[in-house]
Amino acid sequence: MQDPMAESYRPQPGRFMVEEKNSPLNRFCRQHPFLSTVLFLLYFIIASRLFSYLLLLVMKGWHPSFIIKNIIGECFYVVLAVIPLSLLGWWRQIGFTRGVRGRDIALYIIPFIVIVLPSIVAFPLVNRQSSTTIIVLALIAALLVGFTEESLFRGLLLQSALPMGIWPAVLISSVFFGVVHLSNILAGFTWNYVFGQALFAFGFGVLLSGLRLRTGSIWPGILFHAAKDIPGLILLTVNPRQVLSTSLNLALLSSGIYCAILLINAVIILRPHKVRELKIAYGLQPVAVPPPLPGQAG
Repeated sequence: MQDPMAESYRPQPGRFMVEEKNSPLNRFCRQHPFLSTVLFLLYFIIASRLFSYLLLLVMKGWHPSFIIKNIIGECFYVVLAVIPLSLLGWWRQIGFTRGVRGRDIALYIIPFIVIVLPSIVAFPLVNRQSSTTIIVLALIAALLVGFTEESLFRGLLLQSALPMGIWPAVLISSVFFGVVHLSNILAGFTWNYVFGQALFAFGFGVLLSGLRLRTGSIWPGILFHAAKDIPGLILLTVNPRQVLSTSLNLALLSSGIYCAILLINAVIILRPHKVRELKIAYGLQPVAVPPPLPGQAG
């Protein structure tokens, strides 16, 4: 599983650096990267739980479908992501202003095969059980989920942890991404489903973090995320028992295999010499200045 990216490409010093605001919040994030990452996670968890509680009170007596509830919740989560990113001014830093460059396409081939292709294969199967309306709603929900979770975890959390280093930032944001999925047990999902989902989420987060750092763009991650979620959202709407009845052993085995494949791809994308280049590109490591040639000193 080799990275087909041309080896002649080298990120330039400061290539992905963007001048930041000098607000107290920005300074706090630079000076306390781990603490700020934890606080952002707590902000999301507390705000989302509070919203869920208020939503239950408002919707008392109303029983919308799973997909409708999901869309309502994700609209609120979009706001949760937009507020801190706007306050920090990190839209450029996390890759919202950078599209897909031709030389980066090769990096997306294996993730496309592993993440998107299974959804394409599964779509005709789940389509038989659903209607056009559900498919459209699932597409909307998937795009909202992709935008929200990528903005928060591959955006806000990854960026806030980045001063600690490339791999520490990737692993911390991905562990938090997996841990957050454990909270789905509060939404009525089975432990079997939630454990498998959290394990997959960790590997998924590591790979998408690597792609975001290597390419400087968050958009492919949003699209990959949405494509992965569409079949599951449809099934959870029309036939949740089929998804939630998975045994613990099967959930852990399938998620574990997927997680291993995703991690292998991520390690290749973030292999040591690429990490050294990215440290320079993101301003985490000063560029070594060659000594003057004999006769040029002074």
